[in-house]
Amino acid sequence: MSILEFKNPYPSLPPTKVSLLHTSKLDATALANIGFFSTVDRESTHILLTDSNVAASMLDELKDMFNNLRIKIHPVIVVPGESSKTIQAYTHVLDACADVGITKESTVIGIGGGVVKDLSGFLASTFLRGLNLVLMPTTVLAQVDAAIDWRHSLNLPHGKNLIGSILAPAEILINAGFLKSLNDRWIRDGLAESIKIALCQSPDFLTLLSQANPSDFTWLCRVIDISVSEKIVAMNRDSAPDQAMLVYGHAIGHAIEHLAEGELGHGEAISIGMCVTAELSLLAGLSDELTLKAHYNAFTAFGLPTIVPDKYDLHQIWSVIRADKRFRGDKMCAPAVKTIGTLVADGNGKCFLPFGAEIVIRALELNKSRGKTIGKFVQN
Repeated sequence: MSILEFKNPYPSLPPTKVSLLHTSKLDATALANIGFFSTVDRESTHILLTDSNVAASMLDELKDMFNNLRIKIHPVIVVPGESSKTIQAYTHVLDACADVGITKESTVIGIGGGVVKDLSGFLASTFLRGLNLVLMPTTVLAQVDAAIDWRHSLNLPHGKNLIGSILAPAEILINAGFLKSLNDRWIRDGLAESIKIALCQSPDFLTLLSQANPSDFTWLCRVIDISVSEKIVAMNRDSAPDQAMLVYGHAIGHAIEHLAEGELGHGEAISIGMCVTAELSLLAGLSDELTLKAHYNAFTAFGLPTIVPDKYDLHQIWSVIRADKRFRGDKMCAPAVKTIGTLVADGNGKCFLPFGAEIVIRALELNKSRGKTIGKFVQN
């Protein structure tokens, strides 16, 4: 067990406490012993926001735990997936808060994956002009990336994460025991964010990941702990490379994820996005073929997709990229990896580099062209 902290974006407010406690079941005594839920008022009623998958597998256990901790909860259950990261779902949970009489002393407790985290955070940052927020992420993706953040967002039909707010969670519990009900696909999907950290910041971490064994619980706990620690270091330093690392491969990956309409997970989409971005870096003369191959090798080792599906028109992908919040003029602004562990920086030290339509579409074409020969490419 360990407790880490990352700074609040508002310096006068306390940092977020992140507790790493890997247990096979929810244990009220263990949580009480580490002071988890110390920010939750015992006299108020609190919103427990989760999705129907989590509710089906552990809602009764959660109710028992909160009862033992003397925390009064009102469960609000949403459907799983991106359809709950919308204004419509947000309105639904707003009504639930108003109906149950939530007050300024209440906490929003988000228990679920990345979508539940975003919806919980957006709710907590806006209802009654701000409530306390506690997160218990239950997916690899949420544990290694989404929950370790103060940014929360909803989607629009035009693209992902176009509505957003800022609120630092008071407390986050990282428990790999929650992951035992996940199937292999979603464990690997979440580890794409760990690979992202390794590609941008840590060759040694990439070496550990190359020993891929997601079915080994001890290995998985170690990867999660390193991923969380590396992201917290990046958030606390807040340098240009650290901020760029957080969204590496996401400009292209988000566009592919948006067009996939649920057929690809977030990690699967950004795996492709990072491979295309590596193609882009090589085309622009910013990296070398060894770095490009390292990208394809890393994701292939985890059985993650690396090639843009044939059914997606490349110009359509570019059209969706134009909705990215960092798009400037007619250029996509995105980070690029120079060598494993190092991002490219311009003469001013900035790591968000401009890329126009022509070179981005050419990178997409090169990625697609590797579809039938990717096995030979990564082995050579």
